[in-house]
Amino acid sequence: VSRFIAVFETPSKVIQQVYHSLLRDTSERNTVRAAMDLLLPVLKKRLGDEELEDALKYTTKVIRESFGNSIPQMVHLWETITRHPLVYVCQKAAIMPHILQSLSFFGQQPKVP
Repeated sequence: VSRFIAVFETPSKVIQQVYHSLLRDTSERNTVRAAMDLLLPVLKKRLGDEELEDALKYTTKVIRESFGNSIPQMVHLWETITRHPLVYVCQKAAIMPHILQSLSFFGQQPKVP
């Protein structure tokens, strides 16, 4: 679907649904990464400014919801953001506090009884 969106004009609701699904999906890591690599560069071209801002705000929402609950989900989100920093530059003020907080979470030593 991401390849289709990258090549053809697609309704914005479909693009947003695909983006939302890919953000939350961690099952097939390589497939999801490849789909995000195709979708994110054309997101700005396919969505209007308001829709793009909503999609990127949704990213921040997913980050807040997944913090501390799912390490694979957090890794997927940070990997996506670091692979496509130009897409997320307009949301960096909202994303950076979560990145800093997650670094301290990842850096904690496991508690041994």
